[in-house]
Formats: sequence, C-alpha cells, structure tokens
Amino acid sequence: MIDLYIDGKRLDTDQQTDAAITLSIGSVEDPSQSLTAFSKSIEVPATARNKEIMQFADQLHGVEQFNNAKHPARLEAGGVVVMTGTAQITKVTVNNLLNASYEVNLIGAEYEWAKKAAEAKLNETDGLGSWVFSAATIKSLLESNGGVYLFPVYRGQYVRRINDENTDRKSGTSGTFVLRPYTTLADYLPFFNVRLLMEKIIGQYGYSIRSDFFENNALFGRLVVAGEWEEYDTSELEEKYDFLAGKFASGEPYFIVTNQRYEFGFNEIGRIVDTVRPEEESADEEVLEDVYDKGGCVTFPAVTEPVFTAKEDMVIGFEYNLEYVTGISTEYAAEGDKYGKLIWFDTVDGEAVPEECIEADRTDISKNTPQGEYMYIYRLTKGTINDDKHYIRFRHNKDGEYDENGEYDETYVKIGQSGSFVCTVNVSSTAEVFIGEPNPIFPSRMVWKKTNMEIEMFALDNSATIKLKYIVEPRFLSAGETMTIKTPVFSSSNAPNMADGKAPYIQLALTNNTTVKAYFCKRPGYGTALSAKNMLQSGITQMDFISAVKQMFDLMFYTNAETKEVYIEPREAFYTSTPIDWRGRMDYSQEIEIEDAGNDIGKTVVLGYQTDDVIERHNEETVTELGTYREDILKYHAEDEEDLTNPQFVATTVVEEKIPGAAAISLIDFSPDDDEPSDPWELDLDASMKVCEYLGMTDLPEGQSLLIRDKGVNTAIKSFPEVSFDNLHFEGANGLKSYYAKTIESYNYGKRITAQVKLSPADVENLMLPNDLRRDFRALYRLSIGGEDVYCRLEEINDYDPASAEPTECVFLKEN
Repeated sequence: MIDLYIDGKRLDTDQQTDAAITLSIGSVEDPSQSLTAFSKSIEVPATARNKEIMQFADQLHGVEQFNNAKHPARLEAGGVVVMTGTAQITKVTVNNLLNASYEVNLIGAEYEWAKKAAEAKLNETDGLGSWVFSAATIKSLLESNGGVYLFPVYRGQYVRRINDENTDRKSGTSGTFVLRPYTTLADYLPFFNVRLLMEKIIGQYGYSIRSDFFENNALFGRLVVAGEWEEYDTSELEEKYDFLAGKFASGEPYFIVTNQRYEFGFNEIGRIVDTVRPEEESADEEVLEDVYDKGGCVTFPAVTEPVFTAKEDMVIGFEYNLEYVTGISTEYAAEGDKYGKLIWFDTVDGEAVPEECIEADRTDISKNTPQGEYMYIYRLTKGTINDDKHYIRFRHNKDGEYDENGEYDETYVKIGQSGSFVCTVNVSSTAEVFIGEPNPIFPSRMVWKKTNMEIEMFALDNSATIKLKYIVEPRFLSAGETMTIKTPVFSSSNAPNMADGKAPYIQLALTNNTTVKAYFCKRPGYGTALSAKNMLQSGITQMDFISAVKQMFDLMFYTNAETKEVYIEPREAFYTSTPIDWRGRMDYSQEIEIEDAGNDIGKTVVLGYQTDDVIERHNEETVTELGTYREDILKYHAEDEEDLTNPQFVATTVVEEKIPGAAAISLIDFSPDDDEPSDPWELDLDASMKVCEYLGMTDLPEGQSLLIRDKGVNTAIKSFPEVSFDNLHFEGANGLKSYYAKTIESYNYGKRITAQVKLSPADVENLMLPNDLRRDFRALYRLSIGGEDVYCRLEEINDYDPASAEPTECVFLKEN
C-alpha cells in the first residue's frame, strides 16, 4: 500500500492507486536533464477527506484555483519516502455521486536550481559584485583575489589613430597610427573565476555545492573564463544627439611669449571650437556651413569652454580633428653648451606629435646623412632612451668633404626622449647613437659606448602645420550630466633654462579645419557602473555555462532536492568502491540481457574546445587542432565521430607582446584576422568565451610598469596577470582526457546488463535523496550472473511500483 501526502495531509487511496517510478543516471550525467527528474499521474478517489484536501476541485473553476498555488507532495511506501515534489490536478472524473476520482500529477524532485539555470541568462548571475569602470578599479581587481578580474588582452596593435590619411602603401591600412605609451580602458576584458561562477549560480537558487573536487583541485580553482562587454546600439543616440563643432579662422596667429613654461591651453588661446550653428557669424562675418547640433546639447558659456549636456544616459567621447600652425625657433642653453634645442609646440595633452602628423618644408636629406645647420627631428627605429646619457655622433672632416679613408672630426650631440635637437654639421656620412660616460681616470673626458639603437632623421624650416585626429576617452554620462569640450594643452618637449634671460616667442595658430565631433561609444566607458549584467555573456544561459564546465572534467551532478545540496565530482571520483550486494534481489526466472556498452558510439571519440578566428589561424599555421584529443573506439557501431567538444569554451593562445611601459608579457590573443591597427575604442567587441589558467600576478622588471590611462592620467601597476593554457589540453600525458578514461574504457570493454531486481522503497529513497552514505547511483552493485560475481554501476530503474511486489527492470553497466 502506498500513501500520498499533499500539503502534509495524507489522502485516502485504494488498491487501484498506481505510482510506477523511473529513475535514470542520465539526470546525474547531464544536469540539463535534471530540470524535472520525473513525474507520475496517480488516481485517488474523491472521498470527503480528499475533497477537502483538494480544496473541492470538482467544483466549477476548482482545478484552476488548486493549480494556481504550489502544493508540496510526497509518496510513501511502508513509511519510506519514494518520491517528493509538487502536486497538480490534471483531471476530475465524476461518474456518479458515489464514483468520482481525481487524477493527480506528482512532479517529482523538481531541481529548482537546474530549472532556473536553464532559463536565466549567464549575465543574470547574482552576487558577483559591482564596480565603477576606471583605471583604479582595474588595479584593485587585479591586486585582489576576488575571482573577478579585468585583464589586458591582445586585440591588435597598441596604437592610436592620428589621422585618416593612408600612409601605409604596403598594407593599404586606412588611416595613420602610432604606438601608445599606455593602455586604455578599452584594452581590458572581464574574466571570471569558474568555481566562483558555479557557486554563485547554484547558490542563487538556495542550493549549496558538496564537492571534494571543488575544494581540492588546484587547477580547477585557477580556471578563469572570458566575459564580454555589453554592446550598446548607438544608432538612436547618433540620430538624436550627434554634433559637429567648428572653428572660425583665427586671422592673425597667436604669438606667444614663452614664460619658460612652454604650456598653453584655454587661458592663452581660447576655445578649441567656436560654434555648432551654421547660421552663426564670426566677427569677420564668416560662417561654417557644415556644423550641426541635432539635440541642442552643446552650449558656449560666456567665459568658459564649450559644454556637452547629456539628455539621457550614454557613453560618449569626442573625436578631435585638430589642425594648428606652430613656429619653430632655436635657443641656446647655458654658456658653453654648444648645441641648442628646438623649441616648438610638438606636444598635445602630454603626447608627442608623431612625425606622420607634421606638414613642413623639410630639407631634402637622405636617411642618416644630415648636413648643414638645421633643426633636426630624429626618431628611434630600434631601442629606447630612458636617460640623458645618449648622444648622436656625426663624423666629418675639417674641409667639409668626407673621405672614408681620411681624417675626420667627430661631433657628439646630446639627445633625450624629446626627439629633436639643433646642430651644425657640414657633411656627415653616419649618425650613430652612443652612450657617453665620464672617464674614471680623466673625468673631463668622455668614454663612448656604441649602442645598438637605430635612428631616422629629417630637418625642418621655421614652421610646421600639425594635423592630428584622436578620440577623447569616452565616459558615462547620466541624463543632465555634462562633459567639457576642452582645449588641449600645447607644449614644447624642450624647455631650456635661458642663460641670458631672453624670452623667445613661438607662433601658434588654430586653423578653421579644426573640428570636434560626438563619439558615441558602443561599450562601457569611464564611470560606467559594472556588474554581471554588462560583463557576462547575455546570449547563453547559466546551464549552458555549467554544461561547458562539466565537459572539461566529465563532471557528475547529483541533487538532493530535500536538503538542497548538489554533489559534484568528476566521473572517476563520483563512484564509490564500497559494494552493495544485490545478488539475492535478482529474479533469475526472467531473461538477463547483456550487450556491448558502446553499441551507439561512433568510430572515434573527440574531446576538444570551440574555435574562433584566432584558433583557426593557429591550427592552420601549425597543422594541429589546439587542445583536441581523438581516440578510436575498439567496438564501434558507426563510422561517424562521437563528438564531445566543449559546447561553449574556446581554446586559448597566449602571445608575448610588448605593452607600453612594460616588458613583453603574456596576453590572451583576441586579435582580428587582419590585425590591422585601430583606435582602441573602435576595436571589435566580439569576445570568444576563452578559458585559461590564471597563475596570479607576476612582478615586472625594475623600473617598468603597466600603465592604464583614464581622464588623461596614468595609473601604474608594477605587475601583470600571468595566464596559461598549458594544462588545459585534452591531449598529452597529463591532458584532461584522463577524466574520460573510465568513460572510454566502458565504450571499449563495457557491458550493459538488463535484469529484473526486487526493490524496496528504501532503495528508491536512497536513489532519490542522495547523502554521504552513497547508497545510490554512486554505489558499486554486486550481482551474480551465470554463477559469476560481477560488479556494476546502476544506470536506470524502470517503472518501479512501490505498491507491487513484482521485480523491477534495472539496467547496469559493467565497466571492465
């Protein structure tokens, strides 16, 4: 006799009540099958007691009212719970006043965590934390061990755009780019500790994890997986709030008397732009026809710089197209310093003007053969200068004609990081870089040590036109917040200490080709509130992520719905070696079926990861499949492959790249196919879900830092996050294929045994409600077949009826 309880109250049942139960290892092997372990329909008579418990569901609308509420239910046999879940009425049958019944659907062991994880997106995971996007946040997350990180990644060259002109005929690259001496917020991508994510997902629904693997496996504890930035659709913002501001012709150029600061901005030269209104006239009746302000967001206060006011939440930066004319002059420093310095506005907002941005009358000289008294610009093409001990050596003879075999004079010109100097050289055949140090015996003399640096040089006349394009870092603005359209600071990299007190002047004129345009960013920018919502994938579910973790280690998930515990272990550790003796339970009067376990398996088992463009390039270049392992099955029944590829995670390649300000460090490769240079804020947002091992922060060499810039200021980190994929290959002696050894062994040698076994309600209760005793699917079952004892794993019980004394069909797996 079985007993059915709903809302804690026992219902009247009769001999006709049937509750056959089927349990399978499938829901343990694959958590996505655990959404509802099983359900059974049970018919109970409509007695007076049952009507009250069922809230008189036989009345009009009674079924709907009962089913709209959640009713806990359990099924007992001999006082032992054989099924738990919730009850719903599927049908009410009334034949006559004395013969009526309810059909109750008992939805058994509903694993709420699995059901909800299959519905929720990964970026809906709770409890990971919240931050504000900034360099300080990046540094804080890297220096903590909280499981959420922002790693620098390689998404192409560390460059910035300086104009739209095509100067690279070889590659056909659109625009001109120069190296950046820092990283920006756009160079970083969120990464999450895999164990942390698993715990947060399952814990989000009130369940806890019981796992020796989670607690003790160091590799698993170090796993991290890439998130992705939320991508914003900016088309509507552009349509509503885009603007283009212009500059009226300045007329006479500014002649600025240097006060030995050599820095000039808004206070000296005024606004960078003058108007966004095409109808507005300058004092000289000049108009700018191309300017506009779609949303009326840009204002020009009387005495301050222009301001953009956001009318709704957005991430916005400004695209500057800057054009100015600067005079170039020379001045000598202290008496006795033979060689002067070049003074001109060669720096904008602290960054040197690249050679590619300079339009000037240049003296036609060959590379490395300057001659005459000129203002020279040099650019190192090999090496780095970090001190003031470096000199360029010119060799020439006294007669002005160079003779390779004759006598010559040497002229040494001190250089620094500025890239410019002034000197007189009549004829020079070489320009080499040396380090000069005082002679320890004769301090007045120098010891010259040749370096391996290489340089390019060109010479200028007395003025230059600078054309420079760049994006001012995008920031988050909420409705009503403002952002100033700032005049950049123009400065000279050389600031001589004038010996005679003279104050030279330098020309600076902004042209009417200068514009500022709105740049609506498609990703989080400085000041954006960060959380799982905009840092994790929105296109997959939490269960998709769990299934990907399961694949790496062949994990098994066993849920106790009563205690809300989820037991998780790799298959190899999931099973216990302590046997349960069922030899006396077998019904030998019925046929015992034995077949090969791998009869539905293909010819080859494939273990591996997803690929992206980076991995496909790697595989093509190396003629390999990164991380993939294949093994032929001995007893295969089909020619195709048994594909056990990870459903989400992508293999990772790590490249050694030089990050500005730091040595070459290991970076996860997200570079595009063409690896063409691009502004960091314009890089592709697509981020594969790469998985790798995070080894912690590694110190940089002395004097080096990882520089992160926001709001024009660099934040320095003296270490970098070291990552690796070496231990995550499936192939190799220590590959992850070892977690599949038992599975593949069962394909090769295993036998599947189907037999009739006499089960008790306690047996089923153990299977339904796992605990630390492991008398469930994790147990080793001892059977007797043909007079021989065999040890098997239980895979399935079919149609167990607790009200019947008949044996139940059970399916076992004998591994080897």
